[in-house]
Amino acid sequence: MRFLLILLAAAIFSCSKPVELKTGTWRGVIDCQGHDLPFTFDVVKKSDSLLVYLKNGSEKILLDEISVFGDSVKMVLHIFDAEIHAKIDGDKLKGTFIKNYATQANQPFSATFGEDYRFAKNTSEKTTDFSGKYQVEFKTPKGKIIPSVGIFEQDGNHLTGSFLTPTGDYRYLEGIVTKDSLYLSCFDGGHAMLLTAKIESKNKISGGTFYSGAFQNARA
Repeated sequence: MRFLLILLAAAIFSCSKPVELKTGTWRGVIDCQGHDLPFTFDVVKKSDSLLVYLKNGSEKILLDEISVFGDSVKMVLHIFDAEIHAKIDGDKLKGTFIKNYATQANQPFSATFGEDYRFAKNTSEKTTDFSGKYQVEFKTPKGKIIPSVGIFEQDGNHLTGSFLTPTGDYRYLEGIVTKDSLYLSCFDGGHAMLLTAKIESKNKISGGTFYSGAFQNARA
């Protein structure tokens, strides 16, 4: 009897359908200091392998170390010593953005299949056009001022751009403009950045906050 039960259990296990990571576009969200940092990525199947492309504006970053095991997926994040581990539940992923070099800074991660927008769906609605260059100052929690130049391009309510600083740039930021606010984010596997700001006029943005990682932020 015991032998028959073992065979029955093995047969049931062998007939269960393996979990799959759906191919197509996903909307990911990282918890950044209590705020949603959204980004999009594409999952592509090539031969017997899965590839992921992180998307930030015109930039696409290939992740080619994707493994599905049991009910979970692991994405090795390019050249960074970091990974995403998540449980697959149909159209949903839930897990963690893991920084192997600083695990105390790990951040919650989730994703939804079939959503191709960041903060809200892109529209052609009339909004303030922020295309152009702006003088920007970032103030750290310790009061240090970091001078910067913001460069933006806008189409409808869809906004892309970057901030140039003396030590480099803030990568490819992408987001939206609403009636009184703008939102930008970027996730490239190592950098997780979110900017929110209020609009005072066409040429002035104030009350902005820049979030990066799990602990630090700056005012803009």
